[in-house]
Amino acid sequence: MAEEHLKKNAHLAKGYVDWAIGPKTAPVPLERLDELAAITVEVFERWFAAESR
Repeated sequence: MAEEHLKKNAHLAKGYVDWAIGPKTAPVPLERLDELAAITVEVFERWFAAESR
């Protein structure tokens, strides 16, 4: 899918495909969406902060 949509930039999807949250998740009830979104935001904010140092 990365090669199809990202063409020459498919390498940008490497981390996501290999280990990121998305492909490794399991279905959850819709009622947990807000909670999971908040957790995801925290993860990305911490990751960005660490990478920005």
